[in-house]
Amino acid sequence: MSTLSATRWTVVQAAKAGDADALRQLFEKYRPAVVGYLLRRGMKGEAEDVAQEVCVQLMRALEKADPKAGRFRALVFAITRNLMGKHLQKANALKRGGGKVVKLGERDVDLAADMEPDDDFDREWLAILVRRSLARLAEEHENYFMALERFLLRGEAQQKIADDLGISVGAVKKHVHRGKKKLTGYLREEVWRYATSVNDYETELRTLSKLLGGL
Repeated sequence: MSTLSATRWTVVQAAKAGDADALRQLFEKYRPAVVGYLLRRGMKGEAEDVAQEVCVQLMRALEKADPKAGRFRALVFAITRNLMGKHLQKANALKRGGGKVVKLGERDVDLAADMEPDDDFDREWLAILVRRSLARLAEEHENYFMALERFLLRGEAQQKIADDLGISVGAVKKHVHRGKKKLTGYLREEVWRYATSVNDYETELRTLSKLLGGL
């Protein structure tokens, strides 16, 4: 994992140096979580525009990124929350019909005020990881997915699952157990895709474990 992490950090360094493709590569991983977070905060028509502004501000903020400083995702979130606040202020000013409105892109983001964690943003990120991992489980181990999805997500009785699938209850239990194990492994791999250092990876795993109630 150290080699992969070092490689990933070179992408951050390339983005810092002005490589637009590297920046997009970094940000596109987080865009769904950013947009989802903004939508849940009531920004129905502006979410995509603000998400694009997050990407622009991320380029400016990357000079503060450090592979030893913790989660890169925290930086993305800080920018997202800050810009959301500025956008809402702008909307309120327009409604009142007074005061000078400063365009979002004309002000630097005050990261220090927005680095506190936010469970809503974490859950948006987690939901993306879970969806990707479940899709992979369905593709690679359909029998595990069917048993796990029906037992855990739908809350169906194991006997009913066994009858519908034409297998024993014992087989259902094995599928659920193995499905959980596979899903956990896929989730860990998804977290690794986001990490920019080993420390970042371990920190994100602790976050994920807390959200899931154990990993």
